[in-house]
Amino acid sequence: MKRSVLWMLICLLCACCVCAAAEEPQALASGDYAYILRDDGTAEIAKYTGIAEALEIPAALDGHPVTAIGDKAFVACPSLTDVTLPEGITSVGTQAFTYCVGLTQVTLPGSLESIGPEAFFLDCLLQRVNLPDSVTRIGAGAFSFCYELTHATIPDSVTEIGKDAFLLCAPVLTLTVGPGSPAEDYCIENHLAYDHPENNP
Repeated sequence: MKRSVLWMLICLLCACCVCAAAEEPQALASGDYAYILRDDGTAEIAKYTGIAEALEIPAALDGHPVTAIGDKAFVACPSLTDVTLPEGITSVGTQAFTYCVGLTQVTLPGSLESIGPEAFFLDCLLQRVNLPDSVTRIGAGAFSFCYELTHATIPDSVTEIGKDAFLLCAPVLTLTVGPGSPAEDYCIENHLAYDHPENNP
């Protein structure tokens, strides 16, 4: 009896493992990109293997609209200096551009909704970041240790800013925020310099 119960438990565990493996997203390749095909037919970039300096990320891979930059997708790309994200992307994952030591400029699309934790963390050379009005969330440490960052515009649409999102940026960092906005409250609470859009056209 005990052996039968044990055997049933083993079979059940094996079945669960098989199901879990079957549910893992399929990894595909297109040029310099590895991507995951989501259930809705859109693509999430999982890894970039190229060596471009100025890069315009494609709006689609193999006919699948690109809607997300996955975790660590561009981590430690030393050649990358300028990157443009296409319209349609809604999220940038955790550490997506971490340790891109040559990155000086990033253009974000009007479709972007969230920037993950430590997305541009550690030694990116960004000096100015303008977040589109579509963004609602900035993850913890998103721009921390970006030593050259002197200015960032945060729209009123942003309702969540994670801990240390702008830790140890340039000493003269100033955030442009709306009066009475959550971003202004964040600046006050974290003793960050800020101004309002009418003072910084």
